[in-house]
Amino acid sequence: MTPFERAVAAILLALALLSAAVLALGDRTRPRLVAYGPRGELSAYAQAWLRFSRAMDHSSVEEALRIDSPTPWKKRWEGERLVLEPLAPLPYGTVVRFQLAALASDAHGQAMGRALSWTAQVHQPRLVYLDDLPQGQAFMTALAGPARRLGIMASDLAPDRSGTQLAVEVWTPDPQVMVLNLLSGSQQTIPVENNTSISAPGWAPDGRLFFDLRELLALPDGTILTLPRPVYRTLEPVVPRRAADFGYAPRWSPDSSRLAFLLPDQGAGVWDSSSTVRLNGPSSEPGSWAPDSRRLAIVTPVPEQFRAALAVWEVLSNQVTTVAGGERNYREPRWHPVAERVAYIAVSGNQEQVEILNLVDASTTGLYGTDQFISDLAWSPAGEYLAFKVERTIMVWDGNQITSVAQGDLPKWVP
Repeated sequence: MTPFERAVAAILLALALLSAAVLALGDRTRPRLVAYGPRGELSAYAQAWLRFSRAMDHSSVEEALRIDSPTPWKKRWEGERLVLEPLAPLPYGTVVRFQLAALASDAHGQAMGRALSWTAQVHQPRLVYLDDLPQGQAFMTALAGPARRLGIMASDLAPDRSGTQLAVEVWTPDPQVMVLNLLSGSQQTIPVENNTSISAPGWAPDGRLFFDLRELLALPDGTILTLPRPVYRTLEPVVPRRAADFGYAPRWSPDSSRLAFLLPDQGAGVWDSSSTVRLNGPSSEPGSWAPDSRRLAIVTPVPEQFRAALAVWEVLSNQVTTVAGGERNYREPRWHPVAERVAYIAVSGNQEQVEILNLVDASTTGLYGTDQFISDLAWSPAGEYLAFKVERTIMVWDGNQITSVAQGDLPKWVP
């Protein structure tokens, strides 16, 4: 072997020993936090995230992380990214403080060696609405400030939990569902299958888009029947999955495990995704889910009388308990997002009243009374506000007073 060859062999041996040492000891540089947020503002259901420069020791990071918040947060890992989600909606004005200690370590036990903290405050929810029906311009407004035209004509609309996407029903000329990104303004149209139309969009709490899919059937005499089926689909993939037999007006439970809907001529039903069974309930509209995803606030027709009572349906036991009856007629029960309270419309003669029933002590609070038609009750994501419509005036109750916000229809809250 020549001197040159011996030198090359020595270099190769040294490189091999160095590589073996690196493999044995691992990368001894400290892991870094590449990105994190949100900072400044967040919505009631906003996700927070931390993205690291390498694979981390999950338990080490979770033990080193502290979140000062009125509600617990659940954690999940997506590679080097830790995603955090509040278990309950955050009230407007809440300041959430995130703190990560320096002891957070990577998969080889190497600590970051540097602590980090940041804060974010929950911003005020906004309202989206239409300026006219059956089809109108969509607008979004803060409770104090000018409305913003969204540049889309719609006949129905539904914001998602993140506050970044708005599903709308549009007619071009047949009904279809379009998803509008409120940040970028981009639009995505949901494909429609042959002999079907889709309408009444909404979002499950876990982010799935759902809507009424109506199958158009031609009878021998030429009559066209429309059979509604509540379905849900994710944006990717776009193939729908049927969630029930025939039904419409779907309502997802807060934990996304159950779907309430109205069965033609049969009353309310619930599809339970955990057991894939349908539970037939009382004759009623689908109503509104309790925070525990086990009960529904509903109205049930009073036999031989042209009115309905207010009731609570225990879905699993199929028990129905009337909580308000008498001579009044009840409409639109809306369960508070986090409390044992139900808002509703009570009608006596030509007088309509917005009230709140406390299910703990059976006390009621009257908010607004009029001889005009009231509709579209809607709690804000954390329940600080209650929106409703008097004829075409959108009103908001903030816990103390009622304010007129806009002239329009179908008010919905954007977190």
